[in-house]
Amino acid sequence: MKTIKVVAGDIGGTKTALRLVEIAPDGNAAQRTTLGARLYASEEHEGLTPLVRSFLSEHAGKSSRRPDVGCFAVAGHVEGRTSKVTNLSWTVDADELERELEIPSVALLNDFGAIAWGVDALTSKDIVTLQEGVPDDEAPLAVIGAGTGLGQGFALRAGGRLHVFPSEGGHADFAPRTPLESELAGYAAEKLGGRVSVERLVSGPGIPLIYMFLRDVKKERESRDLASIVSLWETEPKGERTQDAAASISRFAGEGEPLARRVMHIFGELYGAEAGNMALRFLPYSGLYVAGGIAAKNLSFMTDGGFLTAFRDKGRMSRVAEKIPLRLVRNLEVGLMGAVTCAEQVAAGQVRVGHKA
Repeated sequence: MKTIKVVAGDIGGTKTALRLVEIAPDGNAAQRTTLGARLYASEEHEGLTPLVRSFLSEHAGKSSRRPDVGCFAVAGHVEGRTSKVTNLSWTVDADELERELEIPSVALLNDFGAIAWGVDALTSKDIVTLQEGVPDDEAPLAVIGAGTGLGQGFALRAGGRLHVFPSEGGHADFAPRTPLESELAGYAAEKLGGRVSVERLVSGPGIPLIYMFLRDVKKERESRDLASIVSLWETEPKGERTQDAAASISRFAGEGEPLARRVMHIFGELYGAEAGNMALRFLPYSGLYVAGGIAAKNLSFMTDGGFLTAFRDKGRMSRVAEKIPLRLVRNLEVGLMGAVTCAEQVAAGQVRVGHKA
């Protein structure tokens, strides 16, 4: 087999990561050489096509040959050959990428489908085990992760390869479990102007929403420094914000600020409860992997007991939840790793992702 040149991307509402890789077959394995990699702020660019064009031009000196395959993981629902990024104004079009960038084959996949592809490339240092469970490699595996939104997906191993399935489960209805969460749901519905999905609370934007609920409804006391950050974040236009309220609340929580710690504890419980819901839906005895930047950057709040307690708190099905292997992914490049793996499979003709009608 000839050497394959791949351009892969992980396209999110906040960041876009691109990687140029050369894959040389080596017996039953493959030798991968990274020719270039770069991380971009998504909102600073008009779309994926000009961004990839610029990236390829930047690394043209590493290899003059155009990529054979492009594979892009998109934080949004993929319909055939296109995808609208959920928390960004971009529409990603595989046909346009092929035509404009002269790439023979471009595939699109959901970002959490890409994470499922990337799971097998993880090492022990990339994972924190939250619950050993009772592993079964023939059972499904599932992935969930909060970032700009809330991604979910699952996969099955059959016929000697991985079969990956995306999901839009993060947009399912939020289900309160306690009187406090019912109050929170009502507050969120008023703020958002209607329906509240799980993603509205279990995501980066959900963190300041929980903060404002505790401040406005429960009248919990703010520190002056954090209050000024959140207040400024509230008043600035969404696309022009100079403050990252979620990151600030997380940082203050790590420094011991009481209200911020309360926010992150509630967030962890909501996150754990939804992960537990997913565990019951798919019974992923091959492992449920918690990915995304929030989990990886807030290990202390993911491991303080609240997340796991909520994950297991499933009434008559609690014993089932306790048997699911639960793993937290620390490697933030798992989606990009999965996109490269998927591109390799596409080039070999083993997988069709977002194929032409």
